[in-house]
Amino acid sequence: MKGFLNKYFCKPYNQAYDFEGRTSRKECWIFYLLNSCFQYSGGYIFKIIFGILNEYKTNNFFGYLLTILFIILHLSFYISIIITTLSITVRRMHDIGRTGWWAIALFICWILALFPGDKKENKYGPPT
Repeated sequence: MKGFLNKYFCKPYNQAYDFEGRTSRKECWIFYLLNSCFQYSGGYIFKIIFGILNEYKTNNFFGYLLTILFIILHLSFYISIIITTLSITVRRMHDIGRTGWWAIALFICWILALFPGDKKENKYGPPT
């Protein structure tokens, strides 16, 4: 199990700033799966800790300081996830013979998916 986690989860984080080379399909998708599992479990742990800190911070300055440090830790965790996911996606694009800029197109699609749809009927049909 340790070798599996090292190869498919730790190795991509060690190569987070390496946007050259290639990543196999298996390595890419196992990383996405493991990363999702760790993100969801980490998110629940962060929610529990943040809930405890919210109750504690109302009492004193030390609670506010712990909350700020926790938020910084939380943000740095998610920034590292974004950078690593981008680098592994770029290397995957290289493996299929595409430029790494195609990875940016994926992120643009995710951002566009956040916008609300047309309220009126358009050329693709009525709103749902």
